[in-house]
Amino acid sequence: MKILKRIMSYMLLSCQKATQLIEKRKIHNLSWQEKILLDSHLGMCKACKGYEKQSETIDQLFEHHHQSTDDSAELSDKEKDELIKFLQNNN
Repeated sequence: MKILKRIMSYMLLSCQKATQLIEKRKIHNLSWQEKILLDSHLGMCKACKGYEKQSETIDQLFEHHHQSTDDSAELSDKEKDELIKFLQNNN
């Protein structure tokens, strides 16, 4: 039984590790092992798949905001409200 647990711990990611890899993937290339582990986790875990989608949306909103403003990196109250509504509706 201990051997099976050890094998499963290498094959399955925790949600915490999966979210770390989701963010890492935006900055660096993942190793082939990390890609396989993350893809298999995302295939099974709706919560992490939702996190991935929300993270991409937030990144897109900030990128759009950054491109549309001069020096200000702060969201307006309207943009904050829109972001909160979007995240609540896509949970």
